[in-house]
Amino acid sequence: MNGGELRLARGPLWWYSRRFPVPIRVKLLVPMLGLILVFGVVHVLVINRLVFHSLEREYIRNSVVAARVLSARLEEALLYGDRNEVITQLWEWKQLDAEHAYAFIVDSRERVTASTFPRELPRGLAALQSPGNGKPAVRRILDRREPLIDVAIPLVQGGAGWLRLGFREDPVVLPARRVAWLALSMVGVFVLLGLAGAWVFSHLFTAPIGQLLERTAAVNLDGPPVRLDLRTGDEWQELATAFEGMTDRLQDSHRELAQAIRRASEAERMASLGLMAAGVAHEISNPVAGVELGLKRIEKRPEDVAQMAKYLPRMLNSIAHVQEIVREMLAFARPDQPALGLVDPRELINQTLILLAHRLEEGRVTLTQEHEGGDLRLMADPQQLRQVLVNLLGNALDAMPEGGSLLLGTRRRGSELEIRIRDSGSGMSPAVLERMWEPFFTTKPVGRGTGLGLAVTRTLVARHQGRIEVESRVGLGTTFTLSFPLEGPREPLAAD
Repeated sequence: MNGGELRLARGPLWWYSRRFPVPIRVKLLVPMLGLILVFGVVHVLVINRLVFHSLEREYIRNSVVAARVLSARLEEALLYGDRNEVITQLWEWKQLDAEHAYAFIVDSRERVTASTFPRELPRGLAALQSPGNGKPAVRRILDRREPLIDVAIPLVQGGAGWLRLGFREDPVVLPARRVAWLALSMVGVFVLLGLAGAWVFSHLFTAPIGQLLERTAAVNLDGPPVRLDLRTGDEWQELATAFEGMTDRLQDSHRELAQAIRRASEAERMASLGLMAAGVAHEISNPVAGVELGLKRIEKRPEDVAQMAKYLPRMLNSIAHVQEIVREMLAFARPDQPALGLVDPRELINQTLILLAHRLEEGRVTLTQEHEGGDLRLMADPQQLRQVLVNLLGNALDAMPEGGSLLLGTRRRGSELEIRIRDSGSGMSPAVLERMWEPFFTTKPVGRGTGLGLAVTRTLVARHQGRIEVESRVGLGTTFTLSFPLEGPREPLAAD
């Protein structure tokens, strides 16, 4: 390769194209036609076999229908106790068709009361099967190596025993077997022909195509233009020309795309920065304004102790709120490096519940725990995992201001530990679910939340290479499902 040009090696395809300068469609049609004919015959045989299977299924359905008809005719004679009429109808049915092998009636005690056998029934035939739950039963049996379909039908809803009929399956099975052997023989012949055809096809077409693919794989979108030296006078030459034009356009598009990606990345960073700045400004402006108002009041009358006692707690609360926002922003933007260790998830849940015990009691919340899978240990950072649980449990309690039920559960799912938190609170609408992970988005009243709790939670879960899923419906509560690999993160986690 020199100067960005690619030359196609002269192989069988080049000779074939030069020898027969006809459209490539004709060159492909001749070998493909032979293969299509071969596989077409095979498909005909397969379809024929499927038809025989369909006939067999239909034969079984017809046998059940015939058994139902005969059972309906016999029930009247059985009700009147006319045993001669029963035996007559059984023999008439057997002689009606050569496919009818036998017919007999078995009472509820498995005693044969009437049959078409001249002597006793074959051993075990009477107790072979009976209808279950008043429904017909069908079973294939072998009688002296003769395949039979045995149908059992309840009589008088099972109160008079059941009717047993035998149908010879030879009219369907034997032709199907002959067709199957014929198909297998033909398949063997066609496989040999297919192998020979595939060998010819691969040498005439596949090898040159492989050479073309090998050379086109070396195309560098940042490199010089690609040129293919192919002069066959048919569609191959047209393909080479079209390929050259396509790579030229692709290289141009690649350069434009790279520039667009750089511009989009820069715009995205600026947009994220603007969103973060707007959120911070919105969250901090109110507490800062409160502090400013309090300081101005105190400045005017510093000697007023009552005024100072009134505004100082408010100012301290505002400053604490600002500190909380800054702390959660740091946790969201640059979470601490996880200190991984073996953690008992049940013990960690109990420790978290102790922190929230006062809220659980005051909120009239009924707590239920469900733990499955025995003693489990999770490789994780206990402090960060506790923060995740506190955030999610706090949101659950906020969603149940009038009380409710809270379910905490752990279970093993393959190589993962699953933690479920389900509340019976107000739930979330689809619009809220769509935005719930956005920083500074919250549905809580002003001063009750920063809108960073769920964003921080998802960040901490992702740093443990876990997953967090949520299901929620308005008025029906919310379920958060956390999934963590039991062996911990598979790769070392570096600080962001």
